[in-house]
This record gives sequence, structure tokens and C-alpha cells, in this order.
Amino acid sequence: MKSDIKEALSNFIDFYTVKNKIYGRGEDLYHFGYFVSQNDVIDRLIYTVTKITSLLEKYPDLFKEKSLLDYGCGTGEHSFILSHFCSSIDCFDPEPSHNSLLHDLFDSSNQINVISEKTCFETHYDTVFISGVLECVPDYVNWFNTFCSKLHCKNIVLIFAPDEERLVEGYSKTYRYLDNSKYQTTTNEEDLLQGIEGLNLVDRFSFITQGHQHSDHKKVIHIYEKN
Repeated sequence: MKSDIKEALSNFIDFYTVKNKIYGRGEDLYHFGYFVSQNDVIDRLIYTVTKITSLLEKYPDLFKEKSLLDYGCGTGEHSFILSHFCSSIDCFDPEPSHNSLLHDLFDSSNQINVISEKTCFETHYDTVFISGVLECVPDYVNWFNTFCSKLHCKNIVLIFAPDEERLVEGYSKTYRYLDNSKYQTTTNEEDLLQGIEGLNLVDRFSFITQGHQHSDHKKVIHIYEKN
């Protein structure tokens, strides 16, 4: 790999807390008022990192010198870390404010390209990475099938919060962000697996994200190959 994980994580913390002030304390921060203490910031960074390290440790070949699409990438943390290992990364988020920020962060990068949704379906990728998207989609089974049918790729990595053994307290499991509700929710894995079409499930594993309080919860990873 071009970088080791320690170098990638050191660069990630510097990029998001010093150079661009996405996380931290102060009124000039992108997430001002959301992470209100230093511990909140540390927890958020650890939470983000553990999702990526779990994948890199088990499936480095999905990323090593591969072309990657990070769909629903939020503020680009996953894209930034994985850019230390992939040959190229395209990223897109359907939330306009996120996509605007992504351009501010990465337009000067020669490794990470911020693209349109149309381009997502016109380009061939070795791996497509989707994390935290199903929790924001009302009919996630149909959305996932339709989305994957339009992709040109070999492998799909899907990360989601299951509806069993979730450790988050005080958050309803019945609301979704994108259908005029207050909270994101979880994904019924059995319904998802029964409804998937045109994909071969290669592996399924889970882990608990690290951090404190609301950041500690179970994540499930599915690895698919397109038929």
C-alpha cells in the first residue's frame, strides 16, 4: 500500500481538525455546536476510524490500488482515509450542503474527485463503498436494488446499523431522516437479504464502533459481487 494506517490516520486528524476545522471547538467550525467538548471530537474521530480499519484489516485487496466510489460520503472522512490506499476515489453525497463542502475540501486534490450523481453511474469502479445511507432511505431494499443495478463495478461494500443488538439509547428505530422525520433508524438485515437482486453476498461480518455514549453501536458489513 502507498501508506500505512498510522500515517493515514495522522493525516486524517490533521486535515479535519487543523487544516479545515471540520471538528473541534470554536464558532468557525463546520460542526459548530454539534461536538461540544474535546471528548466529543475524539469520539467522533475514533468512530469514523474504526469503521475503516475493520475493513482494511480484513479486505485490503478491495482498496489497495483500486478505483473507488464513495457514495453518500457525508463530509468525506472515509474518502480521505481510503485515498491513502486506493488508486483513485470518486465521491458524491446527495445532500447539497455536504456536496458543496466536499468541493471546498477536495477540489485541489489529485486523488479525490467530487462528482455528480450522474457520473456515479457512467464510470466503472473496482469497489463501491456505501456507509450510513440505508438508514436515510425510506424504502431501503428497493432503493438499494435500483441503485446497484445502475452501477458499473465489481465489488460493493455496504455498512449499516442493524435493528438488533443496537446499543444506542434514546433514539427511535421508527424514524428516517429523508422522509420528514427527526432521526435516522436501523436496517432489518433479513428483509434486506431477502429482497436483494443481482448481487452475490461474499461475506458478512459485524463490529462495535469505538468511542463513548451514542457512538458505541453495532455495524454490519456486507461484501457483494455484482452478477
